[in-house]
Amino acid sequence: MSWKQQLKSWLVPQPSPANVGGGPRSEPGMYHFQLPRDGQYMRFHLRVEPNGEALLIAGASEAIRLSPAGAAVVKRLLEGMPADAVKGLLPATTATQLVAEATELISELGSPSARFPIFNLWDPLDDARDADLIATFQADVEVATLTELRTILEKLWEAGIPHARFLPAAELNDDRLWQAIEWAEDLGMIAGVRATAGWLAAQEHVQRLAAVGTDYVLLTWALAADLQQHWFGADDLQHLEPVIHQVREFEMTPVLELPLVPTALEALESALTELTGWQIEHGEVYAVVTPTVDGAGEQHAPQAAIDAPFTGRQLPAVATLVEEAAEEHDLQLTWLPPVAVEPTEPIAARVRRGPRAGGDVTVRILPNGDVLPPRGGSQPAGNLLSNSWNEIWECDVFSRYRARVEANTRCQECPGLAICAADCPADPAGWSHDPPPQETPT
Repeated sequence: MSWKQQLKSWLVPQPSPANVGGGPRSEPGMYHFQLPRDGQYMRFHLRVEPNGEALLIAGASEAIRLSPAGAAVVKRLLEGMPADAVKGLLPATTATQLVAEATELISELGSPSARFPIFNLWDPLDDARDADLIATFQADVEVATLTELRTILEKLWEAGIPHARFLPAAELNDDRLWQAIEWAEDLGMIAGVRATAGWLAAQEHVQRLAAVGTDYVLLTWALAADLQQHWFGADDLQHLEPVIHQVREFEMTPVLELPLVPTALEALESALTELTGWQIEHGEVYAVVTPTVDGAGEQHAPQAAIDAPFTGRQLPAVATLVEEAAEEHDLQLTWLPPVAVEPTEPIAARVRRGPRAGGDVTVRILPNGDVLPPRGGSQPAGNLLSNSWNEIWECDVFSRYRARVEANTRCQECPGLAICAADCPADPAGWSHDPPPQETPT
């Protein structure tokens, strides 16, 4: 039996995280390793939670959950401890099997890999226990100035956050982005960039991103060509496919961000076929949604604009259609919290700014160090430059957020939809609510 078939027997946490059978445990925190492989080095990030469970990320790509026993064994093997010595720390009845499976797991993860690190809270449908996280797994960091950025990145790493995605502002000077990525890579972080195809096609930007160690590039695809042109211009539409291929040629992973409005949904089937031709395997999807209600409390979306939003009541049916289509095309999707807009708000600026965060275990970091949770209002949970991570993580804003997303929000009406894993998509309380973006002309 391969390790993939045996994961649930020891790697995937069971209903009780107790250290059954004894054996070593690992101290909570973030650990970074580099192992030689095929003449190069494979990066591993091991994030151990207070209850001993862990997340192992290989090659800034594949991620897998580990039980306390699995985390302890994998950590010691990555540290270079001989297999026989690791066996000596384990109960004799399980030592040989656990070490053999962990060794095979390390050798197979990320080899070869073109996958992107996709993080979300584990589904309460499968495991209702409190995840007891020490921090999020990813930070979406706005880059506007370098003044405090290095300190911000160091504090994120010290908190146990392995993954930084940089969101350059419209007025960003390129040199600031290169420096930000270099600092993140020096710390050992996974580094990604959200950028437009038009910007990437200019001045050898793809080559520069590869040169400073960028792991992946996130681009927005509206699914419909007229929407892409409406939101980003004809120049971006023209460069999208060539840039995707160029990103891959420079050994980075292209990932697409898919904003959903009714017009985009009409083009879903043909667009996913196109993505298959582009060899895109991973996408992040979010719905643009309005809380508009009439006098009877029924939600209605405006119908005039090409990019008119959904209502919350439409989202379960939309998610069913999207998830079934993605499965048919072998596209792995991560659902992001729905993005709330006002009924009369121009959608283009909102989409260009993008969602608040890339998943439910991601935070948004503003240029001044403020930390926003991925859902709810835009109230900061604290500031990295003036608060400790523990103060931020334990504050009321995050306590309320964790209580909501770690609860089982599924209901009998939803047929096991992935979008429902963290929160009910029809409930505006689970959307991200931000002020309309103020764009700076380029």
